[in-house]
Amino acid sequence: MPGEEFVVPLGQSASVRSKYFRINSLIIVCLFALSMISILILESTDNRVLKFFAWRFNHDVEQSVPTIYNYFLLVSNFGLLTYVFLIKRTQKDRDSIYWLILAVVLFLMGYDEAAQVHEKFTQPMRSILPESPLWHFSWTPIGAFVALVVAGFYLPFLMRLPKAVASLMALAGATYLFGALMIETLGGWVDFYNDDRGWRFFLLATIEESFEMLGMVIFGYALLRQISFLQNDDNPASA
Repeated sequence: MPGEEFVVPLGQSASVRSKYFRINSLIIVCLFALSMISILILESTDNRVLKFFAWRFNHDVEQSVPTIYNYFLLVSNFGLLTYVFLIKRTQKDRDSIYWLILAVVLFLMGYDEAAQVHEKFTQPMRSILPESPLWHFSWTPIGAFVALVVAGFYLPFLMRLPKAVASLMALAGATYLFGALMIETLGGWVDFYNDDRGWRFFLLATIEESFEMLGMVIFGYALLRQISFLQNDDNPASA
């Protein structure tokens, strides 16, 4: 069939997908637990050595282990999206452009994760919006607007995908946005009423980042499922 030259086994069977999800879920749980320990250390000691290692596992720190892992998830999903786009493009599928746009979006999200670009919107937006704890992290209204536009643009595309893949992608998006917008807003509320960021803020930051990571893992699982459909390796009953 057209595009077969691009079809290289990626370990896309149901068992491999299941292992992918279990391993990454375990990593997220372990990082969550380590972050909880780091919060306890930061709240209970002034030991510089202990605090140095505690910050390395704090989800709110840019150069921490959780941030690096989150970046890895974004980059790996970018690679999977690029792979799907190449197959669809070779097949002259009309939906190939949707996969390309998604790949670009994941690339930009990876760049943002590394450079923290979205945080640079905070001060300019605060000069425009009235002061409120609801948008203390004032990039969140922008994020909500972009999410609505993207959801509306991609709805017809999702309806043309296999039902299993579409459901997983919708779940991934909802999980990611719950962390990135809802929990982030709660974190902004806490930060608004506290001069110093303490354990409450760091707890919410950990929950937020964990939901974002889980959303990316579900999305990666959905992409592996899509690849299985493309390679005629899947059936409706497989996980």
